[in-house]
Amino acid sequence: MTSHFADLTLRGDEETPVREVLEIVFARLHLALTRTPASGVGLSFPAATLPGPFTPARSLGNVIRLHGSEEALRTLLVAPWTSNLADHLVTSPLAPIPAGASPIRLVRVQAKSNTDRLVRRAVKRRGLTEMKAREAYAGHAPERLALPYLSVRSASTKQSFRLFVHQEPAAEPRPGTFSAYGLSVPGGPTVWSF
Repeated sequence: MTSHFADLTLRGDEETPVREVLEIVFARLHLALTRTPASGVGLSFPAATLPGPFTPARSLGNVIRLHGSEEALRTLLVAPWTSNLADHLVTSPLAPIPAGASPIRLVRVQAKSNTDRLVRRAVKRRGLTEMKAREAYAGHAPERLALPYLSVRSASTKQSFRLFVHQEPAAEPRPGTFSAYGLSVPGGPTVWSF
């Protein structure tokens, strides 16, 4: 269960904007989480902004909040993945989740924008021929997401892509295993909003 948290506050400068620092820190964190089988560490972005009437930009902000058991967070934070980031990263001490925090779930959302990928998936998963799958997606308009994202490179496949993140409320706290990106799946484990 995610009983504790630690905040990673990111600082940019003239040469390295906060967005770039976020992607560097997230890439290193992703590698650290891939080395932790059955990760009990989840993430949230408490300073994230979504587009609105007065905020046209969407951003994950400058804080990555790590959620997990005290032991899992200590193990992660003593690993050397934060080396050489002292000028751009401030790590808060571990603390228990405050009373009154609300359970939330952060999930990855994939846009249905690549028609070729959708065709391959239909052939593989639904047993369609390639011709039938192409016919099914002939009028497909690429989907555009208005969610904050990170540009990441997968540690396993080495592919670069945009990792769109959606935060949704959860009815109750739920334990479980997070992905190597520190995210959940719909109906999966929760982290806390406070």
